[in-house]
Amino acid sequence: MAMTNEEASVLYEDALAKLKDGNHEACLSILESLERERPNSRHVTYYRAVCLAQLGRPEEAEECARRLEGKVDADTLAKLREEIAQARLRQAVSNPAQAAENDQNLLTVQNVYPASTEECQMQVTVRSGVFHTGDDLTIVSPNGTRTTA
Repeated sequence: MAMTNEEASVLYEDALAKLKDGNHEACLSILESLERERPNSRHVTYYRAVCLAQLGRPEEAEECARRLEGKVDADTLAKLREEIAQARLRQAVSNPAQAAENDQNLLTVQNVYPASTEECQMQVTVRSGVFHTGDDLTIVSPNGTRTTA
């Protein structure tokens, strides 16, 4: 028997509450059932992608993002792609061997030597990839905060 709009709405609100509480597994489970009933819902697809990214499944999240192209505004899609990029970075930091397989550039900062209030020198170890003089780096803190260096 098909799900009514009211039932779908109640499940969707429950999924968002679980997402807000950080329970990504439960949220994704609900969204998966909604996806089967409402395969073209851009809201369900968006939040599925968010959950997948948070659960360390960026490839699946990227597939959701591709399905959303042209269906959501550019800012929303950019925000989602940033979430997926963060998931890829978390994955690379936790598994450098996999990052090397995925051809990602990854390095570890060993020491920082301040030269002034605006410049410093860094001693790093390249864990995977190739870096060139003049490359811009995005530094990711242990909590996932990104800073361009």
